[in-house]
Amino acid sequence: MPRNDYRSDREPDARADELRHWVTATLQVPVAAFAPASADASFRRYFRVSLAQPYDDADGAVTLIAMDAPPPKEDCRPYVHVARLLAGAGVHVPRLQLGSMPTRSTRWC
Repeated sequence: MPRNDYRSDREPDARADELRHWVTATLQVPVAAFAPASADASFRRYFRVSLAQPYDDADGAVTLIAMDAPPPKEDCRPYVHVARLLAGAGVHVPRLQLGSMPTRSTRWC
């Protein structure tokens, strides 16, 4: 069964810490807050990222959603492909700002 539980502030969460660091380093904008956003019936986890200043590459947004999906458990390529097809057809879908699919982890903002 997937683990969608979010650890308390007292328990370390290396993947969430790594994701927060990745978001800060990639966006080059300080993160003001980083908190669980929602869970679903998969291994994916979503985090609400509140930025300390507007992010110009996202039309000045100050809040983004970051998704963490472990590659051994989740293959995000079909999701990304379909999202791009739908966006290209004019369907309103979440805009993928940034992505990283290294061997250890998958992250999207």
